Amino acid sequence: MKRMILKMISRLLAGTFLIVAACSSSTAADLKKDWNQFRGPNRDNLSEETGLADSWPDGGPELLQTITGIG
Repeated sequence: MKRMILKMISRLLAGTFLIVAACSSSTAADLKKDWNQFRGPNRDNLSEETGLADSWPDGGPELLQTITGIG
């Protein structure tokens, strides 16, 4: 009985480890693209994004949110 319980626990732990390892590896690759530090991921102030606008549209960008009554 004890051997059966130990097998079940070890399988559960192994499965949990595999899931955590898979999730953390994909997250680490995604974080490389973020500007999570000063001047970007390579600290060179260059963005690898494509398809960015060269200039503002007439009248400026669309206002998405305003906040009043702060401070």
